[in-house]
Amino acid sequence: MHPENLPLRQRPIDIVFAVFFTLFIVTSCIADMLPTVGIDFSQPNGTFLVDSNYWYAHDADPLFMHPPVWMRIVTGLSAFVYLAFYLVLVPSLIRGWNRIQLPAVIYATMIAGITGIIVFGVEFFVSKDRVIFSELSPRPHDTGMVTMIGQDLSEFDLHVRAILGLPIPAIRYEKASASAVILATRESANAPTYAGVDQALAIPGVNIRVFGKPTTRKYRRMGVALAVAPTAKAARARATKAAGMVKVVEG
Repeated sequence: MHPENLPLRQRPIDIVFAVFFTLFIVTSCIADMLPTVGIDFSQPNGTFLVDSNYWYAHDADPLFMHPPVWMRIVTGLSAFVYLAFYLVLVPSLIRGWNRIQLPAVIYATMIAGITGIIVFGVEFFVSKDRVIFSELSPRPHDTGMVTMIGQDLSEFDLHVRAILGLPIPAIRYEKASASAVILATRESANAPTYAGVDQALAIPGVNIRVFGKPTTRKYRRMGVALAVAPTAKAARARATKAAGMVKVVEG
């Protein structure tokens, strides 16, 4: 005989998990089902499911709007495998059913071994003997694009190698480098253009990366200026100057 579990009100962590996984039920039905079955939501059509996915994806995640095969595999797992688990997990957490423990371990293993490896990138900063966590995101982040100019393996190289299980040798640091963000100044539903790129590229050691985002909003990150120099301070100065020269011209 196993002792009875505590009442739900005495299990605050289970309450938090129940709330989160209830939200996952909603996102599995709304967000993951459509790309898996191939429903087009590249334009709104007046239906809730299509419009909700469009308004999220067109601005925040364009890749989700035109998902490659690997992403459809991931969303399919969420829509047709994980969803069934969530529907059992939530009442199990509320009622204290211990039989959910083994399925929960299997689920966590699948997330860590399949979905997590395919989707997530983790960004850290190393400062002398300190490692500082920055963020977890479903793609390499633009702040890491400084690796495209300052070392032999960029964040994209490392991401692909991690996904494919390829070896990662010692990374060769080339030069002191820095990045500075290029921001939009106002909102527009039209595609922007960019002014001042030629002046920015005239600065020695500078390169510009424009993200190609289809719309703008105030303070949206639209690109980065990358720079190398003999010192980190000089590289930051070059990157900041170059980023200031590039102007986002909202459509």
